[in-house]
Amino acid sequence: MLAQRRDLQNAADAAAAAGAMQIDEAAYRASGGALIVLDPDAAQQAAIAYLVRENGTEYAVETTDESVAVAVTRIAPTAFLRVLGIDGVEVGARAVAEPRIGIAGGP
Repeated sequence: MLAQRRDLQNAADAAAAAGAMQIDEAAYRASGGALIVLDPDAAQQAAIAYLVRENGTEYAVETTDESVAVAVTRIAPTAFLRVLGIDGVEVGARAVAEPRIGIAGGP
């Protein structure tokens, strides 16, 4: 189950990061690069496009002008708990990402 949880966290992190890269280019250009605002529709589409490849995973994506939140769940099959009649356990993960402004420069 821990491996399943780790895989889900990786998927949530990657989907949120993919969404956070979808900025509103018109707002960015109009501000001369000073304003970074997400394009919520594009951000949601990018996150979902990543998540549909995760078979057996249910997901929810919420976007605003500032962030992308991704929640994922999946039924993880059990091995030893099957003896007790427990074939699977639901595991989940959540990630939130925001666009970053600029890149820190070196010396």
